[in-house]
Amino acid sequence: MTMRRSGFGTAIVALVVLALSACTYSIQAPTSSPSPPGPSASAGPSLTPGPTASLACDTLVTPTALSRLTSGGSVFTEGFAKRMRDEGNELVAFLDLGGILCQWGYPESDASTVLGYSLITDAQAAAQKRRLTTEGWVAKVNPDGSENWTTTNTENYLGNEPVYVFRPGNWRFALDVSGLADFAV
Repeated sequence: MTMRRSGFGTAIVALVVLALSACTYSIQAPTSSPSPPGPSASAGPSLTPGPTASLACDTLVTPTALSRLTSGGSVFTEGFAKRMRDEGNELVAFLDLGGILCQWGYPESDASTVLGYSLITDAQAAAQKRRLTTEGWVAKVNPDGSENWTTTNTENYLGNEPVYVFRPGNWRFALDVSGLADFAV
């Protein structure tokens, strides 16, 4: 009987360790073959400089933005990244590149903030820009050399003004252009 309990206890400890280790995404230097995403991004250590950094939804945004995003009844949406993958949403490109996809919103409401971020190589960025071009998105080059990609087809975005931003080595998405100010990275 003791052997069975010990084996059961070991199995429980292993499951807890696996569950806890799945709580962060790891952002690594981009490669030609992206690393698989983690299942949840609701918690994790702070972003550290260098080619490898752990990033979570609560560290993707500034402390001020996090406070605003989690106040007044707005909450972090658990399982958002999985739902986007299950629906075949184009935003899973961030996850496919080892990045992160986050949503905060009001329960039973369409009002939400959606942010995506990942590192990206020049070749991967070129492929994403070709996809966006075929979907009707247009680019505007900013004075700092970054590119904002926007669409006039906002019908699928509940009246928001979605934007992709490409910078050397990374890209990001905000469901509404106002969300760009929330990024801490």
